[in-house]
Amino acid sequence: IADVKHALKALMVRSVGLAREQQKLQEAADQVDFWSRYALEQVFDDPEGWVLQNMLTLARAMIDAAERPIIRAGHGIVEAGEKIAAEQLAKGATADVAKKATEDYISGRFG
Repeated sequence: IADVKHALKALMVRSVGLAREQQKLQEAADQVDFWSRYALEQVFDDPEGWVLQNMLTLARAMIDAAERPIIRAGHGIVEAGEKIAAEQLAKGATADVAKKATEDYISGRFG
């Protein structure tokens, strides 16, 4: 149980953080599904087993949410950044200028 819990934590940090790639999300989903096929079918007497089952269930929900194409975060920060980029592009700015304006806005909010 301890080994799977440790591996699950590491997997989630590597694959389901703020910066994520579809391939890593799919690999994480496959691994969590593999562990879940065993662990979720067990009847554990020890609370550590229940914790593992809960961690696997939550990990799968987090992966599913991370796979959504629209990401809502930081009380509209992502949407506001996208709006700034669109405004810059509408004014004739290059993609690099629009990206920089968005990054400046987000880093100003979080930096």
